[in-house]
Amino acid sequence: MKRLMMAVVAVCAASAAFGATQDEGRLPAGYEEAEYVQGDGTAYINLGLKLTEKDVIECVAMATEPLGIIFGERNAATSSDGVLCGFPPESENNFNFFYTSRKSAFPGKAQFVGQKLVYHCEAARRAIYGMDGTLIAANTDTPSPATFTAPIDCYLFGANGTTWTTDKFAGRIYSFSVVREDALLFDFVPCKRKGEAGFYDTASGTFFGNSAESGAFVAGPVLKRDSGLIISVR
Repeated sequence: MKRLMMAVVAVCAASAAFGATQDEGRLPAGYEEAEYVQGDGTAYINLGLKLTEKDVIECVAMATEPLGIIFGERNAATSSDGVLCGFPPESENNFNFFYTSRKSAFPGKAQFVGQKLVYHCEAARRAIYGMDGTLIAANTDTPSPATFTAPIDCYLFGANGTTWTTDKFAGRIYSFSVVREDALLFDFVPCKRKGEAGFYDTASGTFFGNSAESGAFVAGPVLKRDSGLIISVR
């Protein structure tokens, strides 16, 4: 599990008390690392990536309500080349992973609200873990078709496509990564740049902000570091 914190201390005058400085090795000058980025239910990010069966996606997120898609794309409700992770728009009591023609429905969606969880998605396994590595739910169906390339780009904080475009995620995202055949395509770090909340991608050296024409992201507490200790400055 990536980017586990050894310790998090939330104090009002943390940087003064510990003499903390920004970890320049993690983000470039001009960026402030944040604990998370929170969506408002309107903002989203177009990753510019068409997913394939070779991709391993991992997202650490916390839903603040049982609504919205965390990440995905799906050109139609019956799509055989789409991927979705999130809460269904209909009134069913599930958390859903859609992967090609397969639907993994984990019952009791309230259990996935208000918890910081790891959402793992790949051809061989769709699973949800606690931050201590405890398996909460998993499905290992064999996707059909076995190979695919999505026709449209994947979104973060929402789903691209004709079916769930309005179901934006209003929760928090702490990290997001995509690996394809051992190549790291995305490694998102929550941050602020010139006051704008978004993610710095350490894989490409690119800042990703809101792709929508409305709405905004809100950055969580700025993180400072001192001697390996991570301090949340509120």
